[in-house]
Amino acid sequence: MFVFIPIAAIKSYFSRLINSFGWKYVAIIICIYGLNQGVGEAVLFTAQRYYYFDVLKTSAKRYTQISGFTNIPWQIKAMYGMLSDSVSIYGLRRTPYCIGAGILGTISALFLWLLGAGVNLSSILLVFANLSIASPDVMIDATAAEKAKIHPKLTADLQALCWGSLYFCSFFAEMATGLLVDPKVLGPQHLFGVFIITSCANLLPSSFGWLGEKRLEQQRRYAALSETEQDTTLSVGINPLHNSAQSSQTSTTIITTATNSTQISKHINEKDKQIRKLIFFAAVSTCSASVAIGLVQMFYSGPDSTAVEGGITVALGSVLALALYYILYRVSPPLAGTAVYIFLSGAFQPLTDVIFDWSHDDGEKNGNCAKHCDQDDDNCGWAQQRNYPCISSQIYGTVRALAQLFGF
Repeated sequence: MFVFIPIAAIKSYFSRLINSFGWKYVAIIICIYGLNQGVGEAVLFTAQRYYYFDVLKTSAKRYTQISGFTNIPWQIKAMYGMLSDSVSIYGLRRTPYCIGAGILGTISALFLWLLGAGVNLSSILLVFANLSIASPDVMIDATAAEKAKIHPKLTADLQALCWGSLYFCSFFAEMATGLLVDPKVLGPQHLFGVFIITSCANLLPSSFGWLGEKRLEQQRRYAALSETEQDTTLSVGINPLHNSAQSSQTSTTIITTATNSTQISKHINEKDKQIRKLIFFAAVSTCSASVAIGLVQMFYSGPDSTAVEGGITVALGSVLALALYYILYRVSPPLAGTAVYIFLSGAFQPLTDVIFDWSHDDGEKNGNCAKHCDQDDDNCGWAQQRNYPCISSQIYGTVRALAQLFGF
């Protein structure tokens, strides 16, 4: 009996969503959040890390610079939403961007898989690959917010579907990629080929119109029709006043009320426009700083590159933090404090792959953890000789999968 209780609850949960939004929309959320992002991130990030360290023999310092560049699409997510809100393609604001992201992801994965590109080319391809994950994420969030306005009681159910799909698929994907990245199975370069499948999980449903997005012309016609129906209902519902004095007084009251409402509406609209401008400026500033820092880290190779990159990063980060607080404080003081806290907490806790570099086992027969090596091969067994942990990719995959259970 207890076995059927969760099954019945899950069935009821999906029935509510399907009856309200349709099975295609529920399916595309699972495809984009679960397969494209959940599985795609596990495949892409695992393949990327092992490819740079074990195939291209990149140092931990250089990999950190490359990672800062390839992660730019995640740092400018605010721009995707503003761009899709401002620029429609064939009357659609979300679907074409999802399709474009799917095409970019498929092409970039195909080149990474077949070409075995060097550092610079692979870094550019990985920017497109990350874009193919980050952009549809924003589009789904936008459509979920729109649908939540129509069905506010199902807002929590929609969010649960998004995040549940992400972490459920991520858990199993991390376990699988730890096995697949082993050179004896697929290896990091061939693992990029799996990313083609995850990109198609976004490309195909979006191409089939599973988002259920209506063209702008249809939306305007529907809105105009609704306003006409409201006006007709209002005019029919008013009884004719036989007394001319009462009619005049009522008309005056209606006109005055309408005038006051118009003035209030204009005031609210002006304030809303100012807030939108401030938020837009904050988003553009953040995205510009992220792109600038990523480009400097990736391509600057002059004298004292570490000092220059560090100085630029600290200077831009400090200016940006102060600017964000000043801009967002005019919108909402709690929002300003929260945004700056999140920004600074990430800035003061930088991620590094030094530990991964010296602790992982590349899985090669004459690799860093090999126990039997030729005397002339200096690269063979160097981690084993220094008593480094030599953690296998399977263990790393298991640890990452367990981390998904706690939302890391």
